[in-house]
Amino acid sequence: MNGFLKHLFVATFLCATLLGAHSASAAILWAGGEEMDFTIEGVGGIKGTSNTTYFDNTFSRQGVAPNTASEFLKTGVFANSSLFWVRFRHILDSGGACDANKDWIKFTDSAGVDRLILRPTTASATPLISINKRDAAGTVTLLGTSTGNIDMNPQHTYDVFINYAAAGEITIYMNGNQIGTYSGDVTTDGQTSLAQIKLGSCQTSSTTFYSQVIVSTTDSRLMRLLTRAPVANGNTMAWTGAVSDINENILSELNLISSSTAGQLAQFTVPATLPVSSNWAVQAVVQSGRLLRSTTGPQNFRFSLRTGGVDYTSPSDIPLELGYENFSYVWNTNPNTSAAWTSSQVTAATFNLGVKSQP
Repeated sequence: MNGFLKHLFVATFLCATLLGAHSASAAILWAGGEEMDFTIEGVGGIKGTSNTTYFDNTFSRQGVAPNTASEFLKTGVFANSSLFWVRFRHILDSGGACDANKDWIKFTDSAGVDRLILRPTTASATPLISINKRDAAGTVTLLGTSTGNIDMNPQHTYDVFINYAAAGEITIYMNGNQIGTYSGDVTTDGQTSLAQIKLGSCQTSSTTFYSQVIVSTTDSRLMRLLTRAPVANGNTMAWTGAVSDINENILSELNLISSSTAGQLAQFTVPATLPVSSNWAVQAVVQSGRLLRSTTGPQNFRFSLRTGGVDYTSPSDIPLELGYENFSYVWNTNPNTSAAWTSSQVTAATFNLGVKSQP
C-alpha cells in the first residue's frame, strides 16, 4: 500500500491525586506502558502480556518485558535533564531471586552512554541496591548501597529521584517509602544531563515486566499512568481503516489505518469515564503511535487533539521512515485554555485524539 501508514494509536493520561496538585513548573518528560512505547537494547525484541499478574489493570492494559533477561527496555529519548523523577511498576517474571551485581536500571545520556546504574547487591528476592556511576570508558564506580531492601515479587512501584550534578543525589523509593539514598558527585566525564532510561531484569534467567513508566520534572510518587485506547471515530476521520485496526491490546502490525493525502485528520474518541475517583487531577495527556511512510504520499505527520471544539496539532512536522518507529508527544497543558487539564475536559464527548498526515 502506498502513501502514509499508521499502526497502533493509544491515548495515555497521567493522573495525580490532588494531594500532589498540578504545578505550573511541573512537566512530564516521557511516559509509556505498552509494547509500542519502548525500543530494545539487544536483539530479542519486546513482549507484552495481558495477564494481570504483571500489571495493575485499573490503569493499564499490558505488562511489557524484554524477550530475554540480557536485554533492556529503552524509553524514548527525552529532553536533556539534570533534575527529574522516574516511576515504574515492576515484577520479576519467575518469582525467584535476583542475581548479585546484575545491571537492573540504567540512566543514560543523549549520546547513549550509561551514566548511572542500579544493581541488586546479592542473590536474593529482596536484595539491597547498589548505586553506581559509569564513565564513557566503561569504568564503574560504586557510590553507595541502599539501607532498605527491594522486593521483586509481587508487583511493587518504584520511584527514583535524580539530581545529576557534582553535588547531586539519587534517592530510591518502593511503594512510597524511602529505601536508599546517596548524596555527592554522581557525574562522570563532566556530563551534566541525562536523557533516557533503560529497564532490565535483575535475574539472568528470567525477564522482568514493567508498566506505568513516567519520567517527570516533579515528584512522581503520587502519579499513575492511565492508558485509554480509542473506541470510535471522532469528529473527523479521513483515513482508510477502522478504529479496530489501531486499538488492539497486544501489538499486531497486520492492522493499520492509512492516508495517501497530506492534510488529512484521523481522530478518535476515548472512554467517557475515568476508572479513578474525582479527587485525581490530570497532569498531562500523552499521545503514542507507531508509524511509517511509503515511498510516495505524505512523508511526515503531526499528532492531533480536539478539545473545546477546536483542532490542535503538535507544533512541527515529524518525519517518518520506511520502517515502523515509535513516536509520542506530551501535552502538559490544554492548548485550548493554556492551563492544566481537568478530568471533565478529557472525558468530554467532544474530546478527540489522533493524527494528521503532512507532506
